[in-house]
Formats: sequence, structure tokens, C-alpha cells
Amino acid sequence: MSEERFWRRSRVRRTAGWTAAAVAVAGGLFYLTGGYDAWQRTRALDSVCEGDLAVPQVRALFPGVDLESNAPERDDRQVCRVRAWDDEESDAALVVVIKDASARHASLTIDAQAAPLGYGWTGSFAFSPDVREDDRREAWVNLLVDCGKGSGGGFLVEAEAEIDGPGFTDPRARERLVAVATETAARYAKRNDCAAVLGKPVTSVGVTTTKWDHKRLADADGTCADVLPAATAERWGIRTVVESRADRSPLEACTFGGLRGVPLYSLFAAYGPHAEEARSRFFGESYGLDGERDAPDGAYQAYAECPGAQGEAFYTITARDGVTLDHKGLRTALKTFAQRSSSRHGCGALS
Repeated sequence: MSEERFWRRSRVRRTAGWTAAAVAVAGGLFYLTGGYDAWQRTRALDSVCEGDLAVPQVRALFPGVDLESNAPERDDRQVCRVRAWDDEESDAALVVVIKDASARHASLTIDAQAAPLGYGWTGSFAFSPDVREDDRREAWVNLLVDCGKGSGGGFLVEAEAEIDGPGFTDPRARERLVAVATETAARYAKRNDCAAVLGKPVTSVGVTTTKWDHKRLADADGTCADVLPAATAERWGIRTVVESRADRSPLEACTFGGLRGVPLYSLFAAYGPHAEEARSRFFGESYGLDGERDAPDGAYQAYAECPGAQGEAFYTITARDGVTLDHKGLRTALKTFAQRSSSRHGCGALS
């Protein structure tokens, strides 16, 4: 072997050795500086809830935040939990729950100001824009997704989040949380062969940013519109309403109030897993629309059978303590409210 060829081979061997050493050092630095742990957390986030969680949308909701996820619970639902990793200054956290629509809902929040999502979804967005800054950082999205037209066939997706910064007074944050819920619903439907007709991307969430955003009765154009005849409203002392847009939502509400928005009468509609929970929480003995018995506290109920995930709907009217009870007027108001909501959801006749 010539001397020139020997040195050329020696240089190749030394270069290969230096490359291997550099890779080893880089790998060690990657491990020691936390790169390996971050990579592991990324892998865990991508696989949480069997890959159903919409990870790109989650990362958009928490920009610049290193996240970790917990293993989902296993009972009658999937629970996906995500939070900021090792950061005491960040409150970033997310819980997404996916469960069958035939299962009873575990918690119930009926918000008179929850905004229906629209865009073809049966869903709502709610948050509490109180004077306390912390309240503005939390929000909830609720979706019902049909799998076929049979009553009770489908699933529920709920997303609850807390974020840093200005919170959900920022419209972009609202849209990002909704995107987490809708894309997760789409993934879950696809993996479970659910023939769902999904809505379109939600580009604007029209939720109020005022704690008790009442308006004049004459200006009602949503869930409270034309529910009360003028004579009844005058007799009850109704001057204001708190309402949401009249669109399909798992939970719908209308509140009639006196001067300065003091609530006097409230109407609610609940669909899917929420209906049974609302029924059990709000009432013991049931008083219906037939007029055979007057409810001592002025609380009346109605029901309807609905397609898909909505199952049996539950409607109710309640009165504030101390108001004069007009039983016929209460039943009439509930019937009008329930029929309009039922029609939006494609449900059957009231019972």
C-alpha cells in the first residue's frame, strides 16, 4: 500500500470517528438539556385519547407553552388532559371529554349567555367575563354530534380550558378552543365509523363579553323573541331579557327580567345527555303543559323526542321566589319557547 493511500484511509477513519463522537456528544446534550423529555412529551400528546385529540389546534391554543398530557381515564368516556409542563407561572390547562350520547351527563352548566356555535354544529361556547381577571381565562365548549338519525345515536364532546394572558375576551382564543373541540369530534367520528354530518370551521364566536348583558324586551331577537305576549309581559313586569342567538345548542336559555335586568323568569332547553341531568337536578315532582295541576313554585316541564345525539329534549320554566304566579301564562310561555327550540333541532311534538 502506498504512503499516500494509507494517509487517505487514515483521514477517512478519523473523520468517521469524529462524526460518531459528535453525534454521541449531541445526543448527550439533547438528553441533558431536556430535549429527550420534551420529545417524549410531544409523543405522549400526539397519542392521547387514542389519537383523537386535535393536537395542532391544542398547540395553537397554547402558543409557546410546553405541554404535557395525562393518560385518559377508562370508564364510559374518554378524558384527555393537557397542562403546562413544569411552569408555576402558567395556568394553561385543557380537559376534553368524549362520551356516548346515551350516557348520562356528569355535570351541568346552563348558561343564559352561552353562545350557539352555528356553522352547522349543535354546540355552544360559554365563559364568565366577570370583573375578576381569572374568570376571563376559563371557557367551555359543548358539542353534540349525530351518528345516524336514530334517537340517541351519537356522542358528546366537551372542552374546558384555562389560558394565560387576556383570556377568552380575545376572539382568537375563543375560535381556537372551538377548533380543538370540533376537530377532535371529527377525528373521533372518523375512527369510530360514525356517519356524522359535521359543521364547517367556526370563524367567529359571537359570545357576549359582558357579565349580565341584558337588553330591552322590545329588542329581543334571539331565544326570548316573541315568547311572551305583550299583555303577559306587562302583567309580569318584564322590561329586559338576557338571551342568546336562536340557533341549535345543547343548552338554550332565555331570562326575562325587570328593570336593570333583575331576573324574574327563566326558560331552559336541554338536549342529549344534558336533558336527563337537568330533569333530575331541577325537579322532583313534574308539572306539565296539560293544565291539570298548578305547580306550587311555578316550575313547569315539557319533553320532545329528537333525532341523533339529541335524544329526548327537556324544557322548563322557573320563577323567582316572591313573584306572583300566573300559571296559565307560565305554561303558555314554556310551550312557545319549547316549540321554537324543538323546531330548530328537528324534534317531534311536545309532551
